[in-house]
Amino acid sequence: MKKVAGDTIKQYREKILACYGCPVGCMPWMNVPDGPYSIEGEGWWNNSSNSFCTRVDCSNPEAAIKAHLLTNQLGLDGDNASVVIAWAFEAYEKGLLTTDDTDGLELTWGN
Repeated sequence: MKKVAGDTIKQYREKILACYGCPVGCMPWMNVPDGPYSIEGEGWWNNSSNSFCTRVDCSNPEAAIKAHLLTNQLGLDGDNASVVIAWAFEAYEKGLLTTDDTDGLELTWGN
């Protein structure tokens, strides 16, 4: 979990935004500038670590940030999306889904 702990994730936080007139500023703007997980956008909360790290056995912070931001940008709830992804991993592990069902993608934990 240290790979996706607060200090690691903070290096991808470019700034913190706030709603107009709000002094709190609770919306982190995340940026993964390079590589296959390159993306930027608003959001990363405590539950994001649970959703896209521990729930699907992902220890790559850039992959987790991209998964979270993609769900945000697609208008999906990250918690619910990650539950469906975890279900698919488990169904694949139990043989209920195969690579024939996934266009050749192996749904293994952490993948």
